Amino acid sequence: MVQDIVPAIKAFGLLGGLGARKRRGWGSVALLSLEGVHGWTPPTSREDYIEKVKEVLGKRLPVQSGSNFLMTAFAKETDIRVGIDQNANALKVLNDLGEGFQRYRAWGHNGTAGGKPSEMNFKEDHDWYKKTDKFSRERGNYVPERTAFGLPHNYAQNFGVTATGGHDRRASPLMFHIHKAAGQCFPVAIFFPTQFLNDAYVEIGGAPNTFRFDPNTISSFLKNTRPDGSRPPNGDYFPNTEVFP
Repeated sequence: MVQDIVPAIKAFGLLGGLGARKRRGWGSVALLSLEGVHGWTPPTSREDYIEKVKEVLGKRLPVQSGSNFLMTAFAKETDIRVGIDQNANALKVLNDLGEGFQRYRAWGHNGTAGGKPSEMNFKEDHDWYKKTDKFSRERGNYVPERTAFGLPHNYAQNFGVTATGGHDRRASPLMFHIHKAAGQCFPVAIFFPTQFLNDAYVEIGGAPNTFRFDPNTISSFLKNTRPDGSRPPNGDYFPNTEVFP
């Protein structure tokens, strides 16, 4: 029993967090010590952190696909990336990660997103929302691609995208974590491409519609490409090192 729990504790201490906003990096935790025969020495650098993640998870990641998993869980497709940029200020690291994420996801207000010129990704999402009749049946014929980042999405009063089945929510399959080693903080991203919903339906303004989860919507961000595969004109969204798969 202990030999099964200890790796989970170590994984939590490397990648986990606590609180309502942990998926976006708030409440990140770090394991500092572990008593007993299963001792623990915290990472002494970013490079050491990467090696410890590989050591703890390398022999334990499932060999089966997570495409049918009905929950956020590790699977053979789980994508773990460790950011390259480091700073002694954890909030600065989190803010830089958030700005890159916003630049990838957001259309941008006043021509900017994430502190840089807007790259206007997900044009179909933008055009769908900007239809003249915002509450027409026509809007129900399209499900925003950015639905893949989690639900609900609120667009206007009494109008949004939610999960069906009385749940409303689908937590994001992309999690952020901020880790500190030897006084330097760096960002980590974990992508769990498991089954997005128990069924294939979402609600658009209260009307059911089908949604086909495309993992490329999220993996493009991790690979620092735009959704169409091209390079972002304003620099990488999230400079990183791929750890898994």
